Amino acid sequence: MSEYSGGFISSILERSDKILRKNQYDVTRLLLLMNVGFGMVWERLQTHIDDEEKSIADFATKNNFETQLGKYKCNKNLRIHDRLFFESFTESSQWHLFQIPNYTKRYKIDKILTDLNSTQNLPRSDFKYSHLMRCLRNSFAHGGIHPLSPKKSNLFKMGQYSPHSLGVGSPEKIDKIFFISKWTDKKNIALGYNVIVMSVDALHLFWQDWHHLLMKNEVFEYTFFDNAA
Repeated sequence: MSEYSGGFISSILERSDKILRKNQYDVTRLLLLMNVGFGMVWERLQTHIDDEEKSIADFATKNNFETQLGKYKCNKNLRIHDRLFFESFTESSQWHLFQIPNYTKRYKIDKILTDLNSTQNLPRSDFKYSHLMRCLRNSFAHGGIHPLSPKKSNLFKMGQYSPHSLGVGSPEKIDKIFFISKWTDKKNIALGYNVIVMSVDALHLFWQDWHHLLMKNEVFEYTFFDNAA
């Protein structure tokens, strides 16, 4: 492994194509990359707002990044400074958001899968990018991520997804990833679960679009994410 030229997070972002081994990415590498390049970065967009040292938050809040996420619904591209983002992910038909009522502190994935059979996915015009990002962030923060093979996820029969191989000769395939987070009302009272279901390819599209947003949007300097102590 070669030495990083910059900080850990910025180096991960810059090296993401090499980390994924382009055209041969596997689910584990992709999720680990998302955990650092999305999960950790998202935390740095929202923390330190009340601190005296605001250098990181200022770049995000000064240009109303979170406000932009709250303006646009997921059936359209995200627009920032007259530039469009998430074009590939928005066009993909291989991801859906569901809400399942009746929250319990500990859930069983088999029950979630069974409940999804009788649940309609929410139209993308019903939720905003801010909601999508929070659901993903909470899934990573609280361990609500379930990469499942067709054999395991066959309880979930809504939608059509193409299986994605983990590599040549691999005995298993992961074709869907379930991101599960708490669904709450405006008073933060738990109502149930948000469940985002993505094919592996859809998650890769999300990562590519998120990476492009970080590197190209001119809203904040991504190298500042290295210094959020």
